[in-house]
Amino acid sequence: MQVAPVADETTWSFLHRVGAAYRLGIEELLAGWRWVNPVTARAASRPRRRRRRRRS
Repeated sequence: MQVAPVADETTWSFLHRVGAAYRLGIEELLAGWRWVNPVTARAASRPRRRRRRRRS
């Protein structure tokens, strides 16, 4: 079963429809939900640049 957001639908409304599609109450659905900021997640996983050693 696939549930897709409708144009101009709020996140809360979409979550309710997802829960209904899988016969989950909103409490059960949100218990496993983890909000992630994609910008922060992407920046945290970027490899760090190696520093060049100075020649003496």
